[in-house]
This record gives sequence, structure tokens and C-alpha cells, in this order.
Amino acid sequence: MLKKIKTVLLIAALSLSFWAFCACAPKTETFTVTVSGGTGGGEYASGSECTVTAVIDDGSEFLRWEENGVTVSESNPYTFTVSRNISLTAVTELKSTKEYTVTVSGGTGGGTFPAGASVTVTADVGAGEKFVGWFMDGVNVSSDVSYTFTVEKDTALTAVTAPLATAGAFNGKWVSADKTLDFSDMTLTGAEEFYLTDASGEGAETVLNAVIDGAAYTFSLNKDGRLILKSLSDGTETEFMPYDARFNGLWTIEDSDIYTLFIQKADKDGNFGWTLINADGSLYDEDLRYTAKTRLVFDGVKPVVQFVSSANIVYVVGENGFVTAPDENLVYIPADVAFYDFYVTQSGRNIKLDTSAKTVSVEGKTFNYNVTTCEYGSCIRFIADKEECFLVYSTDGAVLYGTNESENAVKADLTSLTGEWVGAVNFTVDGENVYIGGERYEIKGTVKENAVVFSFTADDVTYGLYPVGYGKGVIAVADLKTDRGVYCVSKAVADAFKGEYGALTVGGDYSVTLDGVTKNAFFTALPDFERALNEPSGLEDIGIAALCVEEGSYLVWAEEGVLALIEKSEESYIVSRAFYSADATEKLKTSLKAGLNSESDLYTTGGTNPVTVSLDFDSSRISYNGAPYPFEYGYYINAEATAEHTALLFEAQGKRFALYRYFEMPYVVLENLSDGEKRSFVSTEEFSEILNSSFVLKGAVIDESISFAADGTLSITEADFSLTGDATETNICEYSLSKDDKGVFVVTAVTYSDGAMFETLIYCAEDKQSLQSVKGTYIRTSALSKLEAIGDYFSSDYVPVFKVLPDFTFLYNYGESLDEHYGDPETFDSVSVDGNTVTASITYGFGALAYTFTAVFENGNVTLSEDGETVGEYFKPEIDPNCFMGTYGVTIEEAGKSAVKTVVVGAATDSVNDEFQPFVTVDGEEVSVTKVSLNSSGLHELTFEVAEDAGVKCYTAVLQSGRIDFYREGVICQTRPTVPAPAWDLSVLSGMNSVYTLSDEYGDEYRLDCVFKADGKIPVFRIAAKDGSAELYLNKYSVTYSAGTFTVDVSSPLGLSVRISALAQGGQYDVSFTPYPDEE
Repeated sequence: MLKKIKTVLLIAALSLSFWAFCACAPKTETFTVTVSGGTGGGEYASGSECTVTAVIDDGSEFLRWEENGVTVSESNPYTFTVSRNISLTAVTELKSTKEYTVTVSGGTGGGTFPAGASVTVTADVGAGEKFVGWFMDGVNVSSDVSYTFTVEKDTALTAVTAPLATAGAFNGKWVSADKTLDFSDMTLTGAEEFYLTDASGEGAETVLNAVIDGAAYTFSLNKDGRLILKSLSDGTETEFMPYDARFNGLWTIEDSDIYTLFIQKADKDGNFGWTLINADGSLYDEDLRYTAKTRLVFDGVKPVVQFVSSANIVYVVGENGFVTAPDENLVYIPADVAFYDFYVTQSGRNIKLDTSAKTVSVEGKTFNYNVTTCEYGSCIRFIADKEECFLVYSTDGAVLYGTNESENAVKADLTSLTGEWVGAVNFTVDGENVYIGGERYEIKGTVKENAVVFSFTADDVTYGLYPVGYGKGVIAVADLKTDRGVYCVSKAVADAFKGEYGALTVGGDYSVTLDGVTKNAFFTALPDFERALNEPSGLEDIGIAALCVEEGSYLVWAEEGVLALIEKSEESYIVSRAFYSADATEKLKTSLKAGLNSESDLYTTGGTNPVTVSLDFDSSRISYNGAPYPFEYGYYINAEATAEHTALLFEAQGKRFALYRYFEMPYVVLENLSDGEKRSFVSTEEFSEILNSSFVLKGAVIDESISFAADGTLSITEADFSLTGDATETNICEYSLSKDDKGVFVVTAVTYSDGAMFETLIYCAEDKQSLQSVKGTYIRTSALSKLEAIGDYFSSDYVPVFKVLPDFTFLYNYGESLDEHYGDPETFDSVSVDGNTVTASITYGFGALAYTFTAVFENGNVTLSEDGETVGEYFKPEIDPNCFMGTYGVTIEEAGKSAVKTVVVGAATDSVNDEFQPFVTVDGEEVSVTKVSLNSSGLHELTFEVAEDAGVKCYTAVLQSGRIDFYREGVICQTRPTVPAPAWDLSVLSGMNSVYTLSDEYGDEYRLDCVFKADGKIPVFRIAAKDGSAELYLNKYSVTYSAGTFTVDVSSPLGLSVRISALAQGGQYDVSFTPYPDEE
């Protein structure tokens, strides 16, 4: 009641305010508008608008509005603002009855018309003529064939036409990459106006002049037989190939089972093509499409189109319509074998072929056909209801030509629909008919968006059959008018659901019993159910197939013997339960135990605070960090990660977890379903094999290491190439454990640099004696003797016959030189270390033919044996790969002439802690093959190849007693100097200042900081712009030597390089940016 009272009071207050406003408002002045001969007069407030309208009698016309004889407007109606009293008079007059005569020559539309009438005249334009215009008194008044104008006087119009030129020898169709030109109907892709004005010349010399959209062009034949369209305004040219429809269709050579298809549809590069077809219509080779061109040539005065393949084979169409390759003595005859058995045309005609019976069925009527040639190419010819028809094979189906029209025919493939289908409606498709409840309904195809849609009609309703997903295991059956329908699944998919799954049974008739209750279930599909299921072959689309047990609740297939019950939520599907057959249960048990080494083994995450998991399948319990929890067999779908897993589900410490094998990898993942955190687990027994161990990576200057403490702490010691700190830096790292697809134990270490996180993969050898990372191979400290075994081994006559690589794989050529070995490195089956002795072995062959190859390394030697019998003893010499460093003038003699080549032998590395490797430049050009080894005399020998005008030449350099001799193709060359650089390392730079200022070619200044670590053997260089921006560390080194001076170019991976020149005896340094090659 209170609210009602307040409302009444508010209305009363508003009413009083309104009337008070009206009483206080000033009075508005009014004026009178008087109208004579029209409407709109009356009283109007000052400033308001008034509209007056003249009343016009038949036979009269309005002229103007006047006030006291003065014109105020010629508009009718007339609108104005009222500011005074006003009298307006509408002035009219009788319409003129005068008539004018329109005379037309060369057209229609003339006659006598009243003044002001609208007249349209139309020119008569004959075939082969171009309309020029309508002329009056010698002036072109319109270029439109139909010209409309207002009669104001007697008018004489003449339609002027001009004869069009014909294309002559060029008549017909031409094609480019994106345009089609057809002289027969004078059309050109993209052109609104196109006609020929004149032609000159004959045969190949013919030149056509044309107008295209008002601009002048010419057509002429080039030397390649292609038609060139040239713009006379800007000179641009477009090339067209002649199109001869008679090449189209399917052809074969007699007694061949391979068929040829000539493709006259230009690709993006403007090429035609041809390909080979198998008898079943499939491509002979999916990647095989040869390019081809057509050209127009003249046989006397007769134009001939040639189809020329990329292999330069020329094809022509003979008088009998067959395609021939005259130079190859090949004749191609028309064929029908590769035609599909069912096509649907764009207009909806269903065409079915029986190539064995040579019959064609069109809309249910059957006709005989013959294989022949026609103006459209190789074809199937038949008479359908008195109409002659031709069906021509094409790359994407066929083309049907009739008496007056042609249309594309699309392949209709019923294969995916054929079979039994199960759902709310059960039916069978036999290829031509649908059978439902014993009734037969004919299938008909229609084309929509260049794809065939199949349908059938039952009880006056037409239903479409639409493949879903891959189109093999699920289809939709829908009313074509309402789009309402159902999903059905193939019998093969439905049968995969059958079985006993504990509390769930899917019977032979697909009936469902769940927890003892029979459900009214039926098959359907869930196309919006996003899954990452790896569908088995033959069960495509099973991932979206579903058994609906009640509204919003579905059974879906997970893997053989496993079904999941999912519930539909507002935005997604949620797995509520999973059901396992007895076999599937055992399979999951085996899978989850696959990563363990023994029955007593358990899983661990590693780390200083490891999480452990053990499994007790007998009691259906899982031990999580020592505490037991019951588990259930479940199924886990992670749509975001696009992953699905059979899993054990359990709750522990208030959280729900899923334990599953990571795909087929031999380790498991425990995922917290509350927050998505995942942790990987491996065998505790296997992990313990690397605990309390250290692994060393030998460096050129300092060693790096990876260590696992007994408590699981991972520490990584690396070379420190920063300006601060010592030569090495040790970090304690977080890590996770896993295995790769080959069962290799993997440690993923996490490190941080400048706030960014990096992951380093560390692979453990099977025997846990070494680790492999991106940096190289780390050897367990107790097995460091393996490092001594790495290297090249020679026979007593200095032939390299055996090699051990840093990852301890090996190369062996059975006593012959490795220079002739081209195989991949092999891996030993086992490697053991006993003090300074390393024994490695590998077994070859099998059964009675098996034998064991063993290599024993000790004191720089290796003894090789087969089944205990020694087959070779070799030694590992000390080879200095950089002993040839220097700059040399090498004089060569060739054909009585001598020339001096500058040979620079340098050394380079991408990191100062990696070994320097030699490189060679000859006259400033780096050569591609450089090798340092021992020759047959045991002397150091450098070999490289140089590309010369006379071909590639082999150079060698031999170091003996401190002297170097160069040879070219075995012939000694005069060399200056003959002494290489003195022994060196990067400590030759250690006397440098700590800071340098450098200027580039633009005058910009940079600061170069220099720090030396490891007794000067590890220099660290950092360069930055003077303001401290654009900071880069320089860690790639290239060293050369000439005339007592070392030149060191140190650069970043981005290419910025600084050059340092240092005297061999030290103490003097020149620092600048490395000049560009063309500046040296």
C-alpha cells in the first residue's frame, strides 16, 4: 500500500509542474498562408515549415509559384519557412501538342513522337560485324546498340557498322595460366569488349589487330608456336597455347594395361601435362605428372596443333582421330577400361557404366555404347532417347557432351556407404539400393559443391546419406528438407563394442546391461567429441561412434576391450567410468609394470625429494610415497593435450590422480587431475645405477662434468665463458626422469640463464657408464680409460684400419684402409673397464654362424679378435691436427708456365674448449676437403683438393724434421717458407689489455672487454655498443699465422667479428674489426 501511495503522489506532482510550465510560457505568433491553384494553405506558427502543392489538370503542366506576379519557386511541391502572411499562386499552362519525326537508317525504332517523348532505337548488327555508333549529321551520338533519347526536334539517325576481321588460321580456343581466349565466339577471360579490327599476313606470319576494352592489341605467333597477345600501349605480353579438344580423354597403346591422360588444363605456370592411369582408374604414380606444352605449326597452309611433352615427345591427332607420336612410332587408341562405374552430372543425371558389357545407364535407362573418337577426344559414344551423347574421361571425373550442351560428371563412390549400418534405424546398402525392414529403395546421386550426395526416397520423404568423419564408419541419414535425422555406425564399428566388461555387457544384438540393468541403447555419433584416439585400421570413425544408454550418457570405444562411459556437460564430455574386459585388464597391468626391473622394484621421480609409486594389483591398491590407496581401472581423456590413456585412478591426500603409461614409452606418468601437474616415473633400481656417480666430458682446456649425489642431487659443471667468475661454474639442477621410444634412460635437466628456462636432455648408456648430451659424451669417472681408447688406430705400415668415435661407436674395414670404408659406425654390444684396460665386444650373425668380435684397448694399442682368435693389433699414434699452420707461397708448374698460389693453413673452433680443426684457403678461397693423418712413412700429412681450370687437383703437404714440403698431384712444389708456425695456444693473447675501443666503418664506437681464464688458455671477449646496448659474446675462433704474427678472428654466431694480431713472442697486439673479404 505504501508503494501505491508514493506512486499517486509522484503523478500528482508531475501534473502540477506541467500546467505551471504552460501557464508561464510566452505566446507564439501565427501567420496566414493563402494558396491559389493548389493545396497547403492555412494558419502556421512563426518559424514552422509549410508545404504547398499545385493542382494540375490533365493536359497541363506546372510552371512556377508566384507571389504578386514574382516567381518564388519552380518546385512542386514547394516547402518554405513561414515568417509572414503570404499569398501564393500556382502557374500552369497547356502542354504542347507538337510532334517530331525520328528517321532511322540501319535499325528500328523510328516514327512520329510528341515533343519530350523518350525514344529508343536499336541497330541491326549482322554476324561478322562490329557496331560503330549512331550518327546524326555526321556526329557519333552514341556507341550503344540500343540508344535512348528525348525527342526535341525532327531527328535522322544512322546506325553505322563495320565488318570484323576473322582469326583465320588462329581460329579456335587458346589457353594461358589464367585466361582462356576463344576466337570462335570472340571471348577473352576478364574482357568486357573484344573484337578483331583487321588481319594481315598468312599462316604462321598472320598478325591480328584487336580492341580489348577500348585498348589496342595485336596477336601473333612466336617461334615456339604460341600465340602472343601484346598491348600496344605498354608492350606487356601474354602467351597462349592452342587448345585442341581432340587430345582429351583416355588413351592407350594396343596390348598395354597402362592408360594415358593428356591434360589440357593449364597449371599456375601455364603448362599442360599428361599422366598415366591404371586400369582401375587410380594414378599410376601419385607424384607423376609430366609437364607439356602445345604449339601451332603449319603443314603447308594447314594449321596443326602439336602436344609436346617435357621429354620433347611430339603428339598429334591423326585423320582417324587417334593420337600418334610419329617420331616414336606410337599410336594411341581410345579406351574405356579406367572409367568409373558411376557418375553424377551437375544437373543430377545418374550415369552408370558397365565397361565389360559396353552399356551405359542414364537415369535407369540402359543403352549400348561404343568406344571411339570425336571432336571432344577419346570418348564413350551412345544414343540416349535419340540424343547423341559423348562421355569423355577427365582428371576429376568426366564430361558429358550432348547435342546442345555439356556438363561435368563427378565420380560417385558408394564404397564407403556399402554394407550394414546400425543405429536408431538399421539398414543395408548394396551399392545401388537401400534396404530397410525388407523394403528396397533406389539410391540416387546429386552434385552439391562439386561433391556427390546420395539419397533415397521412402514414404514420400527424401533422405540424404552423408559420410561423417573419415566417411568409413559413421554416416548421417537426414531429411533433405528439414535436415533432421540420425547417425548410424557401420557393423564393423558396432561389433567392436560387443563383449563382457565386468559390470557392463554389450550383447550380440548390441543390447546393453549396466550394473545389472538393461538399457534401451542405440548407436549414434558424437562429431563434437574431441578425441586423440589412434583409430585401428578398419575401424575408422570409431572415435566418434557412441552407444547412447540414456539421454546425455554414452559408451565410447577406448581400445580393444575397454569402453568408457561419458556424460555430456554444457561444454564438453566427461568420463565418469571405464569398463575393462579381462584381457584388457591384464594388458594394462603388463603395460604399467613394463618400466620396472623386478617384482620388488618401484617407480620414482628422482630428485632430492623423490615421489615413489608401487603397484599391488592383487589388492587393487597403489602405494603413493609409501601410503596405500585403492585404485580403479579408468580412462583419461585430456582434450587440451590431445591425449587419451587407459589409467589407474585413485585419490590421495585430497587429490585425484591418474597413473598411465606414457604412450608406448617404458615409463609412467602420474597426473594430478586437479591442477594438471604431471610427473614422470622410472624404475628406482635403474635410477640408482647413476646415483653417487660423476661423469666427465673432456675438453680441450678444461673438463666439464655431470654428477648425481647419493641423495639424488644433480650438479652440472660447465665452462664459464662470462667475464666474471672462474673457468668453470657448477649449478644444482632440477630434473625429471623418463625414457625414449628405444628404452634409453633420459634425464631432463632444467637450467636458467638471464631469467629464461632451458631444458637439457641427458641420455644414459645402457650400461650407465656414459651419458650423452648436446655437448658430447660424458664418461663415468671410474671408466675414464674409455677416453684413452678414442681415436684412430694404424697398422704397422701406417694404414688407418680402426677408429673409435667419441660416442664409442667404431669403424672397421677388416684390416683394410678406412679411406675405402663407406659404412655407418657400429655400436658395441658391451663395454667393460678394468683399470687401464677397456674391453668391448659385438656379436655378428646368428645360430651356428654367430661369432663375437672383441676389441681390447690398453696403453694406446688395440687388439682385435674373433671368437678369441687375434685378427689384428694396431696402435694409436699422436697426431697434431694443427702442425701445418702457416702461410705459404706454393709454386706450381703447368704447361711450361709457373704460378705462385698462396696457401693458408689455419685452425678454427666454435668454442675455445673444443679442439681446433684445420682449414685451408688457396688464394683466399677455402677448400672443401681437409685431412691430417700419417702417410705410409709415419709422417704427418695434410691433404686437400683445389678446383682449378684444369679440374680438381689433389695437394698434399708433408712435415718432416720441422720442414714442410707441398706436392701437387704427387709432384713436389717449391715452397716458401718451409717452416710452420711455432707451437701455440690461445694464451698467446693473454697479454692483451682488458678493454679496447673499436670503431666501425660508420664511425660508431664499441667497447671490447677481454678476460683470460685457465692460465690464459680460455680468453673471453664481449663486445657492446658504447652505450652498453647490443651486447654480444664472441666465442668462435679462427687462427692463422704469417711472418711471425698470429691473426685471430673471434666472432659471434651472428657474424660480428673482431681481428687480433699478435706477435708470436707476445707483447704487441693490434685490435680492430675483421675487414670484409673484399677489403682484405
